[in-house]
Amino acid sequence: MKKVRHICLVVIICATLLLSIVFYEGFFSVTSVTKDLIQNTTQNVRNLWFYTYNGEKVYWSRTSDAGIIQKIMAEIETANITETKNWSFEDITLPIYGLLIHNSDNEYIFGAWSNNHWISQDGTVYTFNFNFEKFVSEYATINAIETMSFTDFPCARFLTQNENQWNTALLTPAKELNPPKNITATLNSWDSPTVNVTVTNKSDTPYPKSLNEWKPQVLLDGVWYQVPLISKYWVNYWLQYWAQCADGVNYEGTLFGLGLLGHYILDIPCGESYEEIGHIGCFGELPIGTYRLESQGLTVELTKL
Repeated sequence: MKKVRHICLVVIICATLLLSIVFYEGFFSVTSVTKDLIQNTTQNVRNLWFYTYNGEKVYWSRTSDAGIIQKIMAEIETANITETKNWSFEDITLPIYGLLIHNSDNEYIFGAWSNNHWISQDGTVYTFNFNFEKFVSEYATINAIETMSFTDFPCARFLTQNENQWNTALLTPAKELNPPKNITATLNSWDSPTVNVTVTNKSDTPYPKSLNEWKPQVLLDGVWYQVPLISKYWVNYWLQYWAQCADGVNYEGTLFGLGLLGHYILDIPCGESYEEIGHIGCFGELPIGTYRLESQGLTVELTKL
């Protein structure tokens, strides 16, 4: 009977993964930012999200006010935008600003801005001379909300990883672990985009294990850091986080608990083990280094050569 339950659970998870992919690819259209696209977006923008990172905290706000949006887009439309070829981490200065544009065709355009450079969602960098400081002070400070960390910033992955180099100046240190007692995790295999982990319950009570919540962290100079999502998956994550905030729910950055790949709780009986297949494709290809996967305080480590 237990084997049947496990088979049914796997079938449900696979079906949900398929629906998530269809939902992401079909419903949300994510478009790269280019000069022409920005200038052709002015007439049909429905929502704008603004983000600011001051070196310590991230704040965001949103507007759907047509008058404000029209004024902002008119200003953006006049900006001089040219592609930059030699951008590097050294070009990043604080504060860093972010923008998410949602138009009536359900397209999502987003990027980060620092030191007159626009880092787009496909990684292309543009020289973008625009007064974001004035822009944010006028429109984005009202009802600004502090979010979890820079890990959740638009294009955070491009700002923290450049080929095989991590930018520790912007990476967020991982939270201190609080592992459950008498519960162990063993890494069986890590073949991106999937991992195989066995979780064993050595306690005297059933252990509720959240499935699909393994998140990679990277070890740099003795400190463990969070790994941001790749941009392809950021919009889906952010919109669901925002929706939960609107409902007054704080999920503390639980990526998969927000429904990115589905959220399931499995009770592991006392003295038994469960072999879990985790999906971490939303974190993309990781550079050579030492990593660990974390879920509910449990960790497994891997050195990628």
